[in-house]
Amino acid sequence: MTDPLLQALGWNPDWEAKRRELDTRSRPARVVRHDAVKVLVATGTALEHVTFSRSTPLAVGDWVMIANETVTHLLPRDNELARDTGDYGTQVIGANIDVVVVVFGADRPLKQRKVMRFVAFAGDIGATPIVIVSKIDVLDDPESVRTLLRDWIPGVDVLLTSVTADIGIPDVFDALSGRTAT
Repeated sequence: MTDPLLQALGWNPDWEAKRRELDTRSRPARVVRHDAVKVLVATGTALEHVTFSRSTPLAVGDWVMIANETVTHLLPRDNELARDTGDYGTQVIGANIDVVVVVFGADRPLKQRKVMRFVAFAGDIGATPIVIVSKIDVLDDPESVRTLLRDWIPGVDVLLTSVTADIGIPDVFDALSGRTAT
């Protein structure tokens, strides 16, 4: 399946191979919102609310197969972003994530442990971290922040942005193009 609209949602040959293993006539869709009793899915050409079995634990980012306004299959996840809810167990809040975007404002001091913790978290789920420092227009020397971060987290992309000064926004879009981010 080479549907360019599905590819824009993250569909690739690996997902196609997983779909073929199911030998189903259902069509692929990506979960974009979870509304408890239904999910909103993107098919590449439309957004649709579909029902699902309560025994199928869905999360935003999941790839599913749908037919007749119902989820028929959940494709195996590449990874998941989950949190421990204590007595209720683990809650999956995102799935199949390529990139974890960590954003810090330049209007506050950066804390090395916090930066490193979020970057490590991305690695723990098998995603690529990208650090974005926003509001760099308030700094006299924005590049010094990039240098500091690169010392703390070598090999991690660091993007400097400012919405008010229109700096770095295209870099963010380029870094996320064709990827699933949270």
